[in-house]
Amino acid sequence: MQKRSKTFTRFVVLPAIFLMTTGVAITVQAQDTWSLERCIQYAKDNNITVKQAQANVRTAMLSEKQAKASRLPNVSANANVGEQFGRTIDPTTNQFSTVATSFNSLGLNAGVNLFSGGLINYIVVQMCRTSIGKWLSREPCRPSGRGTKSLIVCSTLLN
Repeated sequence: MQKRSKTFTRFVVLPAIFLMTTGVAITVQAQDTWSLERCIQYAKDNNITVKQAQANVRTAMLSEKQAKASRLPNVSANANVGEQFGRTIDPTTNQFSTVATSFNSLGLNAGVNLFSGGLINYIVVQMCRTSIGKWLSREPCRPSGRGTKSLIVCSTLLN
C-alpha cells in the first residue's frame, strides 16, 4: 500500500501541482494594466452604436449615388453563340442524316427616362438630405463643429 501511495504521489500529484502552478504563473504574467485613457479609447473604437452609425452613413451615401445614377441612360449588350446537332430523317431518301447548325446573335439595348414628373430629382434631393443628416449625426455636439461640417458638405454638393 505504501509503494502505491508513493507512486501515485510521484507520477500523478506532483505533475498536477507543477502544471497548476505554472498555469497560474502564465496567466498572471499575461495580464496587462490599462490606463483610463486607453480604456476610453478602446470603448470609442469598439462601440457598436458608432459602428452601426458609420454603416448607416455608408448606406446613405451609396443610396445617394444610386439616386444620382438613375439620371443616366441605361445601356446593355449581349452576345450569344451556340451549336445544335442531331439526327434527322431525310424525306427524299428516307435515310438518317446527322445535322449540325451553328448560330450566333448580338444585341445592344439602350434606354433613357425622358420625363418622370420630377420624381428622380425628388429622390436625389431626399437621398442627399438623408446622407447629410446621417453624416452630420456622426460628429459629437461641439459648438463650432456642426456649422463647419454642414458648410463643407453643402458647398461640396452644390459644386
